[in-house]
Amino acid sequence: MRIGQIQNRDVVLAVEGIARPVLTGLGLSLVSCEFQREATGWVLRLYIEGLGGAPVSVEDCTRGSREVGALLDAAAIPELDAARYSLEVSSPGIERPLTESEDFVRFRGQRARVRLAKPQDGSRNFVGRLRGIEDDAIVLECDGSRVVALPVKNVARACLAPEG
Repeated sequence: MRIGQIQNRDVVLAVEGIARPVLTGLGLSLVSCEFQREATGWVLRLYIEGLGGAPVSVEDCTRGSREVGALLDAAAIPELDAARYSLEVSSPGIERPLTESEDFVRFRGQRARVRLAKPQDGSRNFVGRLRGIEDDAIVLECDGSRVVALPVKNVARACLAPEG
């Protein structure tokens, strides 16, 4: 189950299909993929981590970029072919995107930020401790006591939100 709305969905899905097996072969996993226009032009951004959530090194990112980049150059993805894009491969960082239902179990007890596509209880933004995922809803404990269940189908973006 994918969490959040994906910009340029067809491009992202095609890139994920190419990148995921290559990265797995390198002992890495794909956390998230974005293809978006920024001030400097089109950017294809891959966030990676080691298998099982291990941290990645600069060398891991460089290897992943070279291997995936070579396959993307050979692939026939019309939107990529038409766009002059930059490929960026990096660690997801401390505000790691939460994109799979397993992420909400793995990071249970940690602080997260969830943005909804449509407001719930008058708000689109929620920050709290992850309690997990139940019945297709992300469960957050906000303000130390209030528990909210946010339907996965309404989540635009979710990420870790470290203290401080």
